Amino acid sequence: MLSIGKGSFQATEPKVITDHWMFADGMPQFVTIVEYREGKVTLITELPPFAGG
Repeated sequence: MLSIGKGSFQATEPKVITDHWMFADGMPQFVTIVEYREGKVTLITELPPFAGG
């Protein structure tokens, strides 16, 4: 684990996120996988109904 102090910029790591928009009924609207040093996480989300979700 990196120590954050005066050189906190060293504790950041730029990421590029590639997403997948889905338009099928009953499926989440947005899915992406974010990878990081210790593994990865899948983010699944959709807009609230009043915003078209």
